[in-house]
Amino acid sequence: MPEHFGPPDRAARLNKSTGATTAVGVLTRDVGGTAATYDVVKSLIDALGT
Repeated sequence: MPEHFGPPDRAARLNKSTGATTAVGVLTRDVGGTAATYDVVKSLIDALGT
């Protein structure tokens, strides 16, 4: 979905960070996790920095 909102390279980075975040189990309750939205966003931002 991010590829519809901006340059392909940025969409790819966001998709990669989303995959990294979910791979380590940082998930909100609606998808079976226990993390707060803040924790998910922080994990996404951390993953974007790598």
